[in-house]
Amino acid sequence: MRKKSSLNQWLRSGVVKQNTKNTLDSTLDTLYQICQLNVTRESISRSLKDILQTDLTFRQEQQEHSKIYNWFQERQKKPTPISIFKKTRIFSSAIGSHSTINIASSPNNITSSPNNVAGSSNNVAGSSNNVADSPNNIASTRDSSPPPIKQRYSFSEAEQGAVVETFLTLAEKAIYNFLVKYEDKLPDILVENFASKQNPPVSKDFRDADVLCMLKFIIENIKIFLKESAFHGSHKSKPIELLKDFKKDVRHKNAHGIVENNKGRWCDLSLQRVVHLTCEATAPNKKLQLFSVKPTNIQSDEKVIKV
Repeated sequence: MRKKSSLNQWLRSGVVKQNTKNTLDSTLDTLYQICQLNVTRESISRSLKDILQTDLTFRQEQQEHSKIYNWFQERQKKPTPISIFKKTRIFSSAIGSHSTINIASSPNNITSSPNNVAGSSNNVAGSSNNVADSPNNIASTRDSSPPPIKQRYSFSEAEQGAVVETFLTLAEKAIYNFLVKYEDKLPDILVENFASKQNPPVSKDFRDADVLCMLKFIIENIKIFLKESAFHGSHKSKPIELLKDFKKDVRHKNAHGIVENNKGRWCDLSLQRVVHLTCEATAPNKKLQLFSVKPTNIQSDEKVIKV
């Protein structure tokens, strides 16, 4: 309350007249840059608008004040165009080969394979060779301090790819559904400017945006989503850490991972990290997941993922 009172007092001190520019945005930008109070640009805009609307004397005593008031009125009458994300989208695999993996029938699929994540004798969560439960797990590889971690590879390269592909595609769907849910909160010009700056540029409806591109967009515009209380779970107030961890440990590792000793790029610990981060972001329980969205009318090929 004291901060708002100080801001109102500052705005009434003559600073508005002295810093009125050619547009409302440039005026607000200037006021924000010179303001020594610990306030946001949005707070300055909101307080100035309130003063101009409620104090007729202040509004009419200076020509600049009337001009800014008219700018606010024009903006209020003219709704900001919102972004429209493509509702029909094929979710492509993150694996860069030229084959087709059928989630439902593939011998390497996650749900039915004898080597699947949940039920396999070689699975990440329940394997006799898994990271947490195995007698040969990380705990038994500690020889001295600081100990090197002995990496174990319980999966073949093809099985590693099937695991990562499925979870990364799941995350891609969840993140895209999330953006569709909040598209009415995203100004069209904001999305268009972001899309044009990507290398290579992507469509402004994000039809061709990959996981990295969507994560970058959310991180850059995190304040919009936080304002809408868009996130859930244990990371809902500070989602940046989880988003950056997912980008680094899943997406970047998948894109730039190095194959070690002909065993593939994903050791058991790395695969466990993929599963953990993806589930934190997209868990079925709304209270646990970061991106909590109901299924939309986005159409995708659920059975066959082209890779």
